[in-house]
Amino acid sequence: VEVGTSTYYTATLLAFSVVTACFTNVGMTVSYAPDEGVLKRLVDERGVSEVVTIVGLPRHELPPLLRQAQVVALLSEYESHGLAVQEELALAARVVVTGASAVVEVVHLPQVEAVRVRARPSEVAEAIVRQLQAASVDDVAVPALPTWDDCASRLADLYRHVAARARGSAARS
Repeated sequence: VEVGTSTYYTATLLAFSVVTACFTNVGMTVSYAPDEGVLKRLVDERGVSEVVTIVGLPRHELPPLLRQAQVVALLSEYESHGLAVQEELALAARVVVTGASAVVEVVHLPQVEAVRVRARPSEVAEAIVRQLQAASVDDVAVPALPTWDDCASRLADLYRHVAARARGSAARS
């Protein structure tokens, strides 16, 4: 399980102590933590220091690490575009996300599971366990993800639609 940069790293770590009770051959890598000292104390308190690794890697060194993960937890409270989630999906990872902002566009995919923002660690653990169980029986297909051009085209279509409705509304007045 990989934990991305977010204010949720502590909730995910607390959830992971539950996950280790369900899976014996599991490890967690934290790619970045704003307050590493707090996280290290939690690791020690929860007795998971044997299976949790904290690494400070530059962004460009993360893909090889992420390719090894069965589940990636990206539990930020806000995503402006959901690019990190799309990157994980492109690497054929299963992803647990918060159902916040741009991420809602991919929660319908079978390899994505959303928990509520500020979910309890037990809820996060349940989502991770479900994704790990699914990962043990299913290969994850890389979904067709929208490109920037697709997004720009959809936005232009929306603007044309709104403008046409506004013109129609003005003509009737």
